[in-house]
Amino acid sequence: MKKFIKHISTIIVIGLFSFLAYGSAEDVDVKDKQVEVKTSAIKLCSAYDSNSIGADDKYKDKVMLISGTIISIDKDFLDELYVELQGDEYGLINVECYFAEEDKGKLSKLSKGTRLVVKGYCIGQEEGPIALKGCIIQ
Repeated sequence: MKKFIKHISTIIVIGLFSFLAYGSAEDVDVKDKQVEVKTSAIKLCSAYDSNSIGADDKYKDKVMLISGTIISIDKDFLDELYVELQGDEYGLINVECYFAEEDKGKLSKLSKGTRLVVKGYCIGQEEGPIALKGCIIQ
């Protein structure tokens, strides 16, 4: 029982840390910001897979225009809306594009398998997917 409580506590701490580190999708406003980098989800994921330090230097903390194929439209455990773009053929590394609640209507009209172009602020990759915040559909 003590191990179970310890594991649950660890999960809660990691979740809280992730929330504090990433903030919410509404924390970033890219609407009037200049695009610094244009790329595809596949190229972005390939760069992070090859050299995450080099990829951070090139992409992290930059406003990006990214294109890709939608593989999911969902909410995370904090009910933040996101669209996941395919990064590789195996689904091992993808791009999660987080949107504000006000974009729910637009997101509800999207479907898997379609191409999408998104403007967002790259916060890089922690564990798993690469994340963009404050996203807007172009």
